Amino acid sequence: MWSPGSGDTFWRDLLSLQITPRESYSISNVVVKWIKNHEKNSKFCGKRMDELTYYQMSMASKYDCGVMWSVMENVFPQLEVLRSWDRDALLRNFQPKWSFLSAAIDFYKNREAYSTIRTEEDYCNMIVKFYNQSTYEDCEMEPEEILRIFLPFQSFYGLSLAVPISQKKFDSVEFTALAMMALFDGGGKPVCPDVQVSVSLYVSPLFRTSGCPQCRFV
Repeated sequence: MWSPGSGDTFWRDLLSLQITPRESYSISNVVVKWIKNHEKNSKFCGKRMDELTYYQMSMASKYDCGVMWSVMENVFPQLEVLRSWDRDALLRNFQPKWSFLSAAIDFYKNREAYSTIRTEEDYCNMIVKFYNQSTYEDCEMEPEEILRIFLPFQSFYGLSLAVPISQKKFDSVEFTALAMMALFDGGGKPVCPDVQVSVSLYVSPLFRTSGCPQCRFV
């Protein structure tokens, strides 16, 4: 049984597992399996993010992370030897990254619905609506207070991260590759090289057949 360490040692030990995918799994298999699990079990599937409450969005994100981990265990069988607290640490590290990545997917998938948001006022109104529908009726906040507290956060993660990613027009395979890399990103440390190589090998044939430059994924 592999015994993990902590801090830098944890990531060196993770690399020592020599994580490699099952030969029968391509990234397309990962996409199909993830979509099937998500559509079958997620009660929030099919809804736009602006139609959810903060609690619903958080639960959806937590559920998605669990599905992704389940799929990754099928792809990388060595992950099954991780102890529960190390698995939980990886998922805690992954969930905030998945939150803005899923926002990027939502913006891209529902770009027509969001096309009406054209001005700063439109964006602020959406933020106010989202946070007010996330509270109890007798606990609603004034619009000015909502914007004072949440607008800086939403502007950075929404306009500086999620929207630019959505404008890359990634397909489901590329978004899945990004999620896989984010899952094994050690919180500011380099992405696990074995996984990075595997993801690159998965994605490379896609670029060769589509004619798209691979640098747009970097």
